[in-house]
Amino acid sequence: MKNEMYENKSYTEHFQKLGHNLKILDKKSRGIKTNKILSVIKDYANKNNKNLKEFICLDIGCSAGLITSFISKNFKKTIGIDTDFNAIKSAKKLSNKKLNFINASALEIPFKDNFFDLVICNHIYEHVPDAQKMFNEIYRVLKNNGICYLSAGNKYNIMEGHYKLPFLSWLPQSLANLYLRITGCGKTYEEKHFSYFKIKRMLKKFKLNDYTLNIIKNPEKYFLTDMINKRSFIPKLPLFIFKILYPLIPTYIFILSKK
Repeated sequence: MKNEMYENKSYTEHFQKLGHNLKILDKKSRGIKTNKILSVIKDYANKNNKNLKEFICLDIGCSAGLITSFISKNFKKTIGIDTDFNAIKSAKKLSNKKLNFINASALEIPFKDNFFDLVICNHIYEHVPDAQKMFNEIYRVLKNNGICYLSAGNKYNIMEGHYKLPFLSWLPQSLANLYLRITGCGKTYEEKHFSYFKIKRMLKKFKLNDYTLNIIKNPEKYFLTDMINKRSFIPKLPLFIFKILYPLIPTYIFILSKK
């Protein structure tokens, strides 16, 4: 999704010029990501007697639309939104009766209150100018008892996910910018990550169902074997170790439900 602070440059173009491989057009990687997202949504739906085939779904920050297209096969209707005009232009080639794409902002979602059964917000909050406003919009457009799949990057992730630089997101803005320039990775660090506790405060309107540790402990069930292989000792670690390290986990996975 385009960060509106990038002015007229698309988020994708911004990173491509820096030599990053975003994989947004790679069907294999997008398929793996789709399986991860769906495994969590389906698990929650099964446990709460929700019929996904009747869901109207919104995918925020859909970019070129591959994940949105893959995931739409499970729902009655799916809509992808993104502020990146060129990405949406590309995504619209995938449109069909069950799938549509709109050039729109997550800060002003162009749908009425209580419209969606499901909102997918996959690594988006750090790219918008006002994450709290986005979460308020998600709450507004969700139906009563609707749900949101949220994957949220952690400010205290040791290896920053976009630039692959250690401790980048820990730094204040001026030092982060300097770090990018020194390493030749860019000029301005636009992403705004928050700590687990800050994220949790922003989500106080929702009922929070935390899947993070369950996913780490069950990598096969949740399609995480590309990151945690079958022989890994990580899932076998005692729970108290995870609780101690929880503030440093790179990504948190939540299902948010509208109270």
